[in-house]
Amino acid sequence: MNLLPQLFDWVLATSLRASLLAAAVLLIQAALHRHLTPRWRYALWLPVLATLLMPSLLESRWSVETLLSHTAKEAVVAPAAQPLPMALEIAAPAVPIPPTPTQPFNWQLALATTWAVGCCAWLLCGTVSFMLALRRYRRSALPAPTDLLHEIEQVAAEMRLRRLPRIWVSPQVGSPAITGVWRPTLMLPFQLGEHFTPAEIRLILKHELMHLKRGDLPMNLLLCALMALHWFNPLLWMAFFKVRTDREAACDAQVLAHGSTESRRHYGHALLKMESAFGPHGLSLGFVGIFQRGTALRTRIQAIAQAPRSHPLMRSFIVGAMAVLTFLGSTRAQTPPDEAAQKDLSFALGQSRFRPGDALHIISVERTAEFLTVTGKYELTSQDAATLGLYITSLDSPAKGVPNGPNQQVVLQKGRGKFSLTLPQPYPGLPHLTFYKLAPPSNHKAFGAIYFGTKAEAEASHKLNLSYLAQDAPYPTVANKYLLEKLDRIVLPDIQFSGATLEEVVEFLTVKAKEYDTTETDETRKGVPFLILLRPGPQKIISLDLKKVPLVEAIRYVSELAGMKFRVEPHAVIFVPATGSTPLIKATPTPAQNPKGRAGELDRKIILPQVQLKEATLEEAAEYLRTQVQTACDRMQESPLNIIIKPGAPAGLKISLSLKEVPLVEALRYLAELSNHTLRADDQGFILEPR
Repeated sequence: MNLLPQLFDWVLATSLRASLLAAAVLLIQAALHRHLTPRWRYALWLPVLATLLMPSLLESRWSVETLLSHTAKEAVVAPAAQPLPMALEIAAPAVPIPPTPTQPFNWQLALATTWAVGCCAWLLCGTVSFMLALRRYRRSALPAPTDLLHEIEQVAAEMRLRRLPRIWVSPQVGSPAITGVWRPTLMLPFQLGEHFTPAEIRLILKHELMHLKRGDLPMNLLLCALMALHWFNPLLWMAFFKVRTDREAACDAQVLAHGSTESRRHYGHALLKMESAFGPHGLSLGFVGIFQRGTALRTRIQAIAQAPRSHPLMRSFIVGAMAVLTFLGSTRAQTPPDEAAQKDLSFALGQSRFRPGDALHIISVERTAEFLTVTGKYELTSQDAATLGLYITSLDSPAKGVPNGPNQQVVLQKGRGKFSLTLPQPYPGLPHLTFYKLAPPSNHKAFGAIYFGTKAEAEASHKLNLSYLAQDAPYPTVANKYLLEKLDRIVLPDIQFSGATLEEVVEFLTVKAKEYDTTETDETRKGVPFLILLRPGPQKIISLDLKKVPLVEAIRYVSELAGMKFRVEPHAVIFVPATGSTPLIKATPTPAQNPKGRAGELDRKIILPQVQLKEATLEEAAEYLRTQVQTACDRMQESPLNIIIKPGAPAGLKISLSLKEVPLVEALRYLAELSNHTLRADDQGFILEPR
């Protein structure tokens, strides 16, 4: 899922929970109006803020979701996977699938985009308004009177502030306020002394500096950010306004905490004068100040005139209410143990077959009685586009009455990416992911698949005949294209050689090709395999200095300096002697590449995951391949193919070979070329004969 819809879903969920908590806080404040001090009224909003900032909810059996639910879902336990008959020969024909329907309009993404645009617009307008006002105040600032600076220093000393804020006195400032999180600034109207007595000015200064001491500036910045995120929720806007009102009342209470009746009277008069003498700061919310209008101002004056008396048990009640509200806002229903137990997240990989350059990598599998969900990564190079489907090969008879799910298949474009597919109502059989051609619509032919499931299902998939997946592939044309694209894509930053042999250069290129193959996601397929077919005799010495060169160009330079040619084959780049008519890119199969009879039938099934030979004799190499063929045939419950070496191999011949995911016949063909043998096949196996 896209990150934007996920973020929007989180905002919607937290907005709903915070709205319910805000309503509960307003009810508590209304019910206990006479018994709540301003500081406790302000503290009651902390659970709402905590809920809005909660990135994820904790599970609890006592959450509000659990308490409000009257009926619980009956757990459906997935039936245990039955071991499959291992001796059964299963056919796996291509599964025709209907054309992919047109994707419906994504309302979720549209709403998420609208929300994001609203957030950006709100933040932009608020920030521009704040910055314009701040610039206007800074440009019109005048030197503060000496007696005012002395008064500010005295008040700050009494309040034990660590440092004084910047002080701007300007005729453009509408009312006293403080702003700035990292560099606080106290802004005062130039005409402040004309409207207020010295006692009232002292109380006003104390109020503004109290905001700084209480840490109200960072809290105000947080409120502005939350208002931007929840711009669509009028109930939260009303709650944010109430938070600001309660914050000012709490600040008033702290200013007058140890004041006399006379100071209360002066403070009330100062608030009344504010309404007639000054105006608000416009649309900007970046300022924290003493001034308010209307009901909020009258409520503060009433609280100053008649301070509420708190009951001795009220503190305990409020702390308990805050704890309960925080718990309800930050918890969700607990996943029932039986529901969690019925999910099967384990899986094993079975048989797979793909065209060269195509791949599917399964990341996770979740299976229940109601659905089967698979997520993973894909690589598609043999087609411009294809359909990827999630299906089950039934062992007995096709499942009846099971409709295709809307998320059971997806159209993929050429390249790499991620996928997530869901199969509804899975039935017994062998699950698999399969690539299908898009055209013609009447025949969506499969050209690559991977089987997975339980251990028994994965083992049973090896009995399937998947040769039909590659019957129409022009084998090696697609592979050459994949390898050629990789040769162009890999760029080596620096190549320097002086008096090196071809083997030394090729070893260097092998290491660097793997290091700079940054776009390959599969670690086992990084880099490019190289082979060298040398003739007896002295070799040319190579000296080379290149910067930022594609790998294919580096290979071209190396082959010319070594007096060699190179050709790109399905599984390797091969250096061959320059004499003769060896093509650069080999696109036609040799006679042994498509063997007939039993050797040809099994060869299409035997894919060697890795071939690693280092300075091995021909017989050692053949024995190494025989071992891998024996393992593959045992898995398929087939008698092994023979690999026969006829006498006459050159004395002292040593073979080095490194291949991955290579068909058996290709590995044997490379072995034959490296040892100067010919390769032929009969019904029982392969034969290598000296030339």
